[in-house]
Amino acid sequence: MIEFNELNLVNHIVHMLSIESLNLTQKIFLCILIVSSWFRAGLELAWFDQLWLFIFGFLLFRGMLAKGVSHKSLGILVGAVCSCAILIVIPVNNSAFKTPTAKQLADLDIESYLSKEKNIKKAVAISDTLKRTLPYFDADPQRALTLYLHSKNELEDSYPVENRNLNVLDKILSLIWSAPHPYLPSQIINHKDTLNNHLVFLSQLLIGIVAYLLFNTRRSIRKFITGLVISSTLLAVAGIVQKIQYFPADNLKEIWGIWDTPEPRYFYASFTYKNHWSAYALLSISVIAGLLIHAFNSKNSSFYLNGRSIFFFL
Repeated sequence: MIEFNELNLVNHIVHMLSIESLNLTQKIFLCILIVSSWFRAGLELAWFDQLWLFIFGFLLFRGMLAKGVSHKSLGILVGAVCSCAILIVIPVNNSAFKTPTAKQLADLDIESYLSKEKNIKKAVAISDTLKRTLPYFDADPQRALTLYLHSKNELEDSYPVENRNLNVLDKILSLIWSAPHPYLPSQIINHKDTLNNHLVFLSQLLIGIVAYLLFNTRRSIRKFITGLVISSTLLAVAGIVQKIQYFPADNLKEIWGIWDTPEPRYFYASFTYKNHWSAYALLSISVIAGLLIHAFNSKNSSFYLNGRSIFFFL
């Protein structure tokens, strides 16, 4: 057993950091995953959607060639990808809600309803709700729908409805309800980013397949996860520094001074929500534990570490 010393530890770390054994395709794949974790945990790569999917498709093809996939396995893989594509296309055409048109809203004669409402406070509250939601269905339908349903529930709790057939809020709800097919995959509401979101989802499904095809030796797998661990460690350190220097301000962009967060109290590093960071950190810690166990058991390696050096490394 090699006794603990700083030089032995440094040699092992350098050995782990080296990715020279990875080929170009593997390095590209690793760099994409690392970059995405730093760009607001991947949320700020919307402009990269089509290219993102193309890159993963290319890496998938390269991985199949490197793995020597048989025609049967290739057919199964293509069938799985096509099935995922079908599961994306169906919800786009099976939305639960739709955006109301200007003509449909005009036919409801909302102004006439509000003028006949005897409860002035209720009329004002309904008017404010409609002004806050209906004009924004085109620009941001998901947010407009969420605000509308929430405000509708609050209004009905505050002002019980005697005749639902005369309630303008229910009329609008029936207008935007699309009656989706109950036995097919569906989405809440169709919007301009629907296709982009599905493409990102499809590319995320491909990550595991691409990694399986590209990293076909234990050595390359260890190099790959070591690269992810290094990035995660740097991200954790950067998050600590960011938290220490954080001072709330109206115009402050919390994440790296570039992006805002929905709730400033709960962000960490590039993650807008600290619980998401916790899940990411736990995955990284698990990987680190695996790497250290491997290092501890590698008695035949000149980079073998004993218990004290593992403690120091942690």
